[in-house]
Amino acid sequence: MKKDIFPLKISLFYLFISLTFTFYLLGFNNLSSNSLDWLLSGDRIGELIGWLNFKNSNWTFPFGNYNQGEIGENSVVFNGTVPLLALIFKLFFKNSENFQYFSLWILICVFLQGLISFIIINKLTKNITYSIIGSLFFLISPIFIHRVGIHISLAGHWIILIYFLNYLLYDKNFHRNNIVIIILSSGIHFYFTAILLLTDLILYFYWYFLKKKKLFFIKNLFLKIFCLFIFMYCLGYFAFPAQNVLGGGFGKFKMNLLSLIDPGVSSMGQKVLWSNFLPDIPNNYGEHEGFNYFGLGFILMLIISTYYFFKNFDKYEIKKKKIFFYLFIIL
Repeated sequence: MKKDIFPLKISLFYLFISLTFTFYLLGFNNLSSNSLDWLLSGDRIGELIGWLNFKNSNWTFPFGNYNQGEIGENSVVFNGTVPLLALIFKLFFKNSENFQYFSLWILICVFLQGLISFIIINKLTKNITYSIIGSLFFLISPIFIHRVGIHISLAGHWIILIYFLNYLLYDKNFHRNNIVIIILSSGIHFYFTAILLLTDLILYFYWYFLKKKKLFFIKNLFLKIFCLFIFMYCLGYFAFPAQNVLGGGFGKFKMNLLSLIDPGVSSMGQKVLWSNFLPDIPNNYGEHEGFNYFGLGFILMLIISTYYFFKNFDKYEIKKKKIFFYLFIIL
């Protein structure tokens, strides 16, 4: 009986945490689905306009496409609006004058970020206390919080966490779950799809293609790409020719390698410093887009963990885990 109650208690705990955290991030008034004022700045206004244009348009096929009159055809996948949720909520709220689901999406992201990170850590440590404390570091990650306030769809970091959780829970449904997760990522943002596809290709290539399971590797890759292509087509990813989708800024908006320890970032036209201890590292225009500051807690844990890793090097089954070292270097 206790084992049956435990998952429910943990879920309710993280639901409480996510409600509290979302209230702190947005404020009580902005939790309402009718509250639009907090979206009227920065890139968020583009996401809001994209959603409202899509919501008010007539249904077409592919489902994510919509017509903008003289401007021409567009697709919800290019608006940063979490296209899968846009489709679902358009079904129920097409005739609503003011409705946004972004506050709900942020709540979902906070909840899953905490819960999935807890499950991963608990799977590895078998320690509830470590798992709860560890999951809180995922919630207060500067990278996560920063994206919540700027590009709302990119707050879905949990899709990456659940991808690796699937590896930890390896069972008979592993390959099916793997495909579903990658397909689902395209319903959030294609950035996540690109990240997972590259990671997945490397891992499958190592574990199957190089282990004399070449036919399985090819079949699995074909099935994955085929299912992903069909889903992306229905969402409206191919509303334009590829050359019309490419944006500007390549070579300008990028990540600086120092961004892992750089707490400074330009946000909403202002300089924000995410540390009371580490100084801002000046960088070139556009490199703020690659904000990846771990947080001093993460940096200290990395240093301590690295020390203990090499101190107990002989205890680890390095041969079985060397693919993760390759993956880390390649990425």
